[in-house]
Amino acid sequence: MPNEENTGALARGTAMLLASLAETGVPAELAHPQSTVDSARLGVWPVAVLPETMPAQVGAALRLRVRYLVFAQIPEAGSIAEAMDVLDRVLVVGQPYLIPDQVPDDLWQALATPHRLGLLFDVPIQVAPAAPSGPRVTSLPQLATVSLGRLAGRVVTPGGVPLAGMRVAAHDGTATTHTDTRGHFTLTGVIADQPLTLLVTGRGLRLTAEVAAVSAEPVVITCEI
Repeated sequence: MPNEENTGALARGTAMLLASLAETGVPAELAHPQSTVDSARLGVWPVAVLPETMPAQVGAALRLRVRYLVFAQIPEAGSIAEAMDVLDRVLVVGQPYLIPDQVPDDLWQALATPHRLGLLFDVPIQVAPAAPSGPRVTSLPQLATVSLGRLAGRVVTPGGVPLAGMRVAAHDGTATTHTDTRGHFTLTGVIADQPLTLLVTGRGLRLTAEVAAVSAEPVVITCEI
């Protein structure tokens, strides 16, 4: 049984079945049971896809069975005997995978088709796993490390009066806090040894302050009231 690709697996299974039915000497075609013909032939129609086995490991091919309805197509003026002769030829094809099964009544109802002479056959196919869409990872990524620090300071008026309740936040949103009653604040979790922009708001004020680098030295932010 050939290994099928994802695209065309059903089409390949259909082609394999039609090739086997060609040995009957009766024309065979992919056709819905409701279709009409002007000469006796075999109709083939897929009705289900069934799992055969689950892959034993990741990346293994998935084995499936496509269930086909194979039925006798005869002209309106044809006889039951002619239909039986057409279908009997299928039973002597001799392909090992063509094991006939009876067509249940509810299948004809689902196809909205009157009962006719037909059999069910399962054709095995394989669906290969999809190829990876990205490059294969051959080594672990190198993660950059950063040092986090703490920035302390005060918010005061030009006269040195502390401003309590002022919101002090890193401009990138990584840290935020409020000043205490003495105007002191502490921001934790900010990147050390790098410039930092602070956003100070409160009491109807909104201003930014640039800190050259986060260090242990406290900063003083002066707000005009």
